[in-house]
Amino acid sequence: MDLIVSVSGIRGIIGAGLSPAPALAFAQALGTYLKGGRVVLSRDSRPSGLMLRHAVIAGLSSCGCEIHDLGIAPTPTCGLAVRKLEAAGAIQITASHNPAPWNGMKLFGSDGAVLSAAKGKDLKQLFDTNSFALVAHDKLGKLRECQQAEDWHRERVLQLIDAPRIRAAKFRVLLDANGGAGGPLAHALLESLQASPILQGGVPDGDFAHPPEPLAENLTT
Repeated sequence: MDLIVSVSGIRGIIGAGLSPAPALAFAQALGTYLKGGRVVLSRDSRPSGLMLRHAVIAGLSSCGCEIHDLGIAPTPTCGLAVRKLEAAGAIQITASHNPAPWNGMKLFGSDGAVLSAAKGKDLKQLFDTNSFALVAHDKLGKLRECQQAEDWHRERVLQLIDAPRIRAAKFRVLLDANGGAGGPLAHALLESLQASPILQGGVPDGDFAHPPEPLAENLTT
């Protein structure tokens, strides 16, 4: 299958369209479009995301970007981190709802939202024409790890809801994260709400087809 390239990013099946080369080029296109600057990077739990991460870091660094890597994190967390860090933009390595063989890249602007169609069109032109603003060896971008992003997201959710009322209800909640990136954050949020979460598929390993864990004992206690 061919690589799907649009104003919102790229997407394809690993080994059959999507490889490190286009990921590198699309990251260089974003770095050029943003004229360097601070860029947030995160990825979903698909194992192929680690491979693409290396390509994206190389592309952004080659354009002088300061990269703040969240590691595995949900897409909304990436957008929130852009605003929190006052970044120029972001890349989320994800294929959204597609099956495990797929992966891709979603691009954000400085407002923490996915790039508009107009901005995405300009960036796509840079990608299509290989028009990248590469920097010299002494101007290469730096990589920084950011481990606070999911805490920021959890705290923001708690600000927007009636947390005391939810805690008073003493809910028991079954959370099936299905190996996705949102499992740890959702579990932490439920614990903050004293909701007694029962977790299934909470390890963000990208194994979307794993068999269900036995829950009968937890559900009857």
